Amino acid sequence: MSKILFLHSGDNWIRGSELALSRLLNGLRSTDISCFLYCDQRIFAEHSKEFCENDPVCAVLPEIMLHESKYNLNIVSWLKAYSRIKAFVRNNQIDLIYCNGARTAQLGYYVARSCGLPQIVHVHSAHTRRYT
Repeated sequence: MSKILFLHSGDNWIRGSELALSRLLNGLRSTDISCFLYCDQRIFAEHSKEFCENDPVCAVLPEIMLHESKYNLNIVSWLKAYSRIKAFVRNNQIDLIYCNGARTAQLGYYVARSCGLPQIVHVHSAHTRRYT
């Protein structure tokens, strides 16, 4: 049985990317794939309970972003999230990390790389911001 960790970040609603991920999770229910969700939206975490192996984890998924005059360099928060997700991956013996959107790809990439896992990134629209 394969185990996939789905990382998702967004506003506290169920719209575009949340609907796409919900359909994917629902479709995987009839397979031998176990789905785990780590997101920063309480509404989506509640909505997704029926699709996941365990209760979805709802926690902050910070970003490090540099774009023109705007920037977000909350490195301490980012490192804490990285450590929590990495521990989650190891504790649950995850086989693949699926990032639902470009923003989660930043954390997902480094966790996947440090754990020797493959990563899939589903980018839903063109992004003009620069994530480091």
